[in-house]
Amino acid sequence: MQHCHQKQTSIHTQCDNPLIIFASNNPHKIQEIQNILNTKILTPKEIGITNFNPIESGLTFEENAMIKASALFTTLQKYLINREFITKSKPMEQILHSKQINLLILADDSGLCVDALGGSPGIYSARYASLSQHNTKESKNTGDLENREALKEKLIGRGFAASSAFFQCSIAYIACQLDSMQHRIDERTKGVTNGICKGLIAIKECGDNGFGYDSMFYRENYEKDSLSKHSIILPTKIHTNTSNENFTLFDSSNAHTAYTKSWHKDSIHTSHCAFAIPYRDSESFLESLQYSLASLSPKEKNAISHRSKALMQLKDILHLEY
Repeated sequence: MQHCHQKQTSIHTQCDNPLIIFASNNPHKIQEIQNILNTKILTPKEIGITNFNPIESGLTFEENAMIKASALFTTLQKYLINREFITKSKPMEQILHSKQINLLILADDSGLCVDALGGSPGIYSARYASLSQHNTKESKNTGDLENREALKEKLIGRGFAASSAFFQCSIAYIACQLDSMQHRIDERTKGVTNGICKGLIAIKECGDNGFGYDSMFYRENYEKDSLSKHSIILPTKIHTNTSNENFTLFDSSNAHTAYTKSWHKDSIHTSHCAFAIPYRDSESFLESLQYSLASLSPKEKNAISHRSKALMQLKDILHLEY
């Protein structure tokens, strides 16, 4: 991928950073990624793709992210050949009137993995409430509030008020070159980057910012003395494949049972001693929790988030200069 710094009249050319199209219409994710990269990002809707909803059939975060990125690439190919774009936005008009332009297709899959729940909700984080209710993986996404309530219910049902946990974000990328004159789009390189954010998930919520499970997630804000006083250690050091490949959503086994995940070359590997806070006598510990991810400003969250870490890896790999 070439780079130069000379002034250009169009939004992006071969020598510029590529124009990013993100395979989601989720406004929270779009805004967060724009803030992290400090650049404009287009969505499928903005380029005239009004019905973009690929089936996430993967067993890992990485697989689902690439499924979405590949689906957008294929749709762009079809739309470019048929000239079906709705060119209401200036960026899209420039794409279609440029001889050649570098594009970067991005897609992410992210979720929360809770140690006391055997890694759940994992890749099913966006539809956890529906899954918990219907016990089927074919359910549709549910709202943030419903998912948080389902997670609280599951933790309390296992006898816990809190547990060690982490967020994972996998970002799939396809760098490509679009030739509007030839009605073609060519893939240059593709891959997946990962980021994790470790912390603690609790049935207590605080903070008004963020989205998803942010208001239940605490990262090194809790009092260590209170943690050591109230926590129990899950028996064995856990080696976790954060791709979530072998997690079982409805595992009825004892929550204290340690689990070991297999490794594969594209995973993030983390080894830690998992812990949980029993629900009984947890009042004082929960009171000590004051600052969740939802208590942080967007800038503070982006400095430590799983999504930010995955995007920083992406910038390094592709030598982006946003």
